[in-house]
Amino acid sequence: MRIKNVMNKKRLDVLMSPFSKDAKYDILGLILACVVAVLSLYLVPPEGTVQWILKGAEITGIFSAAYAIGLMINKFVVNREKELEKVRLEELAKREGVTLDEYLDKQLSQIMQAIEKWAKIHKVKYKSFKSSSYKHTISFEDFLIDYIDVYVADYKLNFLVRSSNIDILRELFDYVAHTELKLSFVFDDFHIGSDEKMRVNMDSARTVMSVLVNSILNPVHTRLYL
Repeated sequence: MRIKNVMNKKRLDVLMSPFSKDAKYDILGLILACVVAVLSLYLVPPEGTVQWILKGAEITGIFSAAYAIGLMINKFVVNREKELEKVRLEELAKREGVTLDEYLDKQLSQIMQAIEKWAKIHKVKYKSFKSSSYKHTISFEDFLIDYIDVYVADYKLNFLVRSSNIDILRELFDYVAHTELKLSFVFDDFHIGSDEKMRVNMDSARTVMSVLVNSILNPVHTRLYL
């Protein structure tokens, strides 16, 4: 147990800095190159077209290097957030005595059970299945919503609602505007999902249940049958 805790601590320590030793030297070199370029431009202005072209190429190279480092930092931030969420979820799963996959499967199953209960109450035919521990799906028959995916991507909770009736989805935004989550069209005009990246926990699960049942399924059912 102690060895595992030490390993997790090392993982977290690595995540706290985006820069290896070599990367730090690269950034220092880039800063010095920028200083030298500015000073040379100020102290010894280029004379003639050729010198201006060479100086322009030099500055362009510096900006390209800066852009590459910016991309590296952005990639680090995204990967760090993903890895931190994974570590957090692994700890929660360990407290419950289950694997990470089992923990995620349990969280998604709770949401799907709420949707299935709604479908049974309103006598809407459905089929539910799971592609994996990270993705559960419920499809409907003779209903304006085709299917709902509830899934975990990059260790964050999200969902996707699909309808072949685009007018229904557009009408839903009158209801969605007042919900707990900001939704938007995803992929195309036939899918809507959350704009927000939700942490996988009970509060997020309850929020997703509420939005799917109260702000999407209920209004669609009312539109269809009343």
